[in-house]
Amino acid sequence: MNKYIYKYYRLSLDDENTLESNSITNQRYAVEGHLATIPELANKSSVEVIDDGHTGTNFNLPGIKQLFEAIRRDKVSCIIVKDLSRFGRKYLEVSKYLEQIFPYLGIRFIAIGDGYDSNTHKGTTANLDVPIRNMLNALYSKKVSKDIKSAKQSQVQQGKYIHALAPFGYKKDTTDKHWLVIDEPTAKIVRRIFELFCNDKTPKQIADIFNSENIPTPSDYKMKNCNNLKMGNKDN
Repeated sequence: MNKYIYKYYRLSLDDENTLESNSITNQRYAVEGHLATIPELANKSSVEVIDDGHTGTNFNLPGIKQLFEAIRRDKVSCIIVKDLSRFGRKYLEVSKYLEQIFPYLGIRFIAIGDGYDSNTHKGTTANLDVPIRNMLNALYSKKVSKDIKSAKQSQVQQGKYIHALAPFGYKKDTTDKHWLVIDEPTAKIVRRIFELFCNDKTPKQIADIFNSENIPTPSDYKMKNCNNLKMGNKDN
């Protein structure tokens, strides 16, 4: 059965302060450059797996799920990342895979920035640095999360609007993204909803009226007016 080198790249919102060094492009450059220096891996078939915009505090990510599915199908010979924090920031979970699961399955793991290669790091002394780095990554992730939460609480206390999208019926002020102003085209729909409800129409009846008049739903409106908005499948 053919096995592949899996090159895993991850970028999250936590990395905005180091965006250039941790960008997917730079991770790819580091990984491919390192593979070229290892003769037994340089010419082997490889697969790229990417999690863009996902935190590393858990393994419930699309790319990680794809990687784990390949492992279950015995398709993986080696996993390579730019550094351990790209693979994950949870100390116990990362250590479990590095020290137990991957060795048991015969999967080589390489973290370039940490100088870690499971083929050459043997024994407790050589591996001591790895759990320490994993622990630091976990602590860093907690600190970032705490700092972000604190900053958001401070903005809210100042009366600032902090969400990415304005609620239906409003829009963000073009001069201050933390301030909401009435959006007249959608505000008319909101006012009409209240009027119909006050006239004893049920939510289902109101929805039927709007559908018959081809009035767009809030999600339709957002899809048409918000650039780069990612939304899943939905019903009418």
